Amino acid sequence: MVTFLNVGLNGLLMGLVYALMALGLSVVFGITRIINFAHGEMMILASLLTITFYQYMHLNLLLLLPLLALVMFAAGYGFQKFFITHLTTKNEHVQFIGLSAFAMILLNLELLIFGSEARSLVVLGALDSLTFGPFLIDKIRLYGAVIAFTITIVLFWFFRHTATGTAIRACSDNSFAAKVIGLNDEKLYAISFGIAGAILALSGGLISLLIDIVPQLGPHLTLLSFVVVIMGGLNSMTGALAGGILLGISESYVAFYGQSSLKSFVSFGLLILILLLRPQGLLAERG
Repeated sequence: MVTFLNVGLNGLLMGLVYALMALGLSVVFGITRIINFAHGEMMILASLLTITFYQYMHLNLLLLLPLLALVMFAAGYGFQKFFITHLTTKNEHVQFIGLSAFAMILLNLELLIFGSEARSLVVLGALDSLTFGPFLIDKIRLYGAVIAFTITIVLFWFFRHTATGTAIRACSDNSFAAKVIGLNDEKLYAISFGIAGAILALSGGLISLLIDIVPQLGPHLTLLSFVVVIMGGLNSMTGALAGGILLGISESYVAFYGQSSLKSFVSFGLLILILLLRPQGLLAERG
């Protein structure tokens, strides 16, 4: 029983990082109704930049991640202003092709600049563990989960209790009514993409502490984020949190009691089951 609970606890910690990773996708879709098919590639770019700056410039990680988040916020803001805004009036097929093409360009640029070798962020104490009674937890996984959960709570607070967050939610609920009362929907769309970029910077940095990073991992992370947000509800931040935790725990048990190669089988199996039983997602919100 102790082993069983320990495996679940480590899965929970990984699930919190998954949830943060998927929140960027959920935030963008919630207001613009556009699915960012370059989500994973942008996260991998953030991971590779984090690893590179940490290794070669020796920047403190607690300083590096916020700085990278600011850079990615600006990149996301500009991405919406100069590219996404031209897709909002197009049909879904054009949006899919355009964003898929951007994802392929970004993937190949990452291969060209960083190469195809696996990289990881190795920090002091990365192999240490902490003991809580009968439980043994990887220190780096615990720290990553705490940071991810803290950022998630800050995002929840921002969207619920700030004027900008409330305006973004208003645009998400009814963009026409938001325009009528004078909200600048184009600016709010750009801010949403900027927030998504900052989330990707932070989650990319955290995920590089836990797994080896290669540019080819981008499409897999996009699919993984899809699994999380669809299980929880595509425009629900709470659902993304629940979906990430569910995915992390299920993968942890499958990897421990079965084979690591079965993780994707179980993840997509859970997705199909939820789509059959509750297609709107576990905690879907109106929007």
